[in-house]
Amino acid sequence: VSLSIAGELPIEQLYIPYHAVRTGDMLYVVDCSDTPLRLFRAGDLSAPLWAAGSTLMGDGPRGSGPSAAHVAVHGDRVYLACYKGKRILVYDAADGAPVGIRDERTAVLLIDSPIALAVNSDRTLLWVACDDDYVRGYQLKPDGTLDKIVAQVGGYGEGAGRFRHPRGVALMSDDELAVTDMFNHLVQTFSITRREIPQPHGRPPLTMALDFTRQWGGRGAAPGQFDHPWGCAAMGGVVYVCEHHGHRVQGFSRLGELVCLLRWPNG
Repeated sequence: VSLSIAGELPIEQLYIPYHAVRTGDMLYVVDCSDTPLRLFRAGDLSAPLWAAGSTLMGDGPRGSGPSAAHVAVHGDRVYLACYKGKRILVYDAADGAPVGIRDERTAVLLIDSPIALAVNSDRTLLWVACDDDYVRGYQLKPDGTLDKIVAQVGGYGEGAGRFRHPRGVALMSDDELAVTDMFNHLVQTFSITRREIPQPHGRPPLTMALDFTRQWGGRGAAPGQFDHPWGCAAMGGVVYVCEHHGHRVQGFSRLGELVCLLRWPNG
């Protein structure tokens, strides 16, 4: 596996581009601005095809940090994690219209500061890394909107299944999830199985389990180590991890073996 910079395109109209996802010839961009979600045609960033999210709850003054933190796309649905608004909004990929809600100020589920998202292959589950140090799974309705929580793992701390600011989630398969753990400087992976998990205080049981399988990393600058890992993505059997302070992208096999590394020239 090799990584290289293919080129750069000027984007005059974006304020602080925060996250981007490409599907086919479409590029979805999360921006720290008054309209945080925009769709461009890849290769032509002169004007967005549509823009959405202008009335997100939780927006601060311009430049105070994005209320929208992450975007995930599956088929005709676009999922936007609203960090300050504590919700996940769903949009129609064709025109950016909100799905399942009357307007962008309402949502069925309030979620503790969602940071990153991953959708499974048949769009029945949405995995969410949250700022309360948990990773949660939500069942999706047939129209792609969120139904109910079905799984969770985490809590603040060190060790297997604990996090200190999870910042990325990626599905290596529908049965295995990778999580970047920023302040523990690790990647942790979990198997996903259907199993009832009793909950305290009379709450309904969860119906899926996330069981710890392995971890790799540790703080440092050597290949295979991390300096504040942030986002991650999985493709072709490789988990790619971006480092917030390390200025690198590293790629790993599902067993944690380093397979590629891209370092920024001034990193």
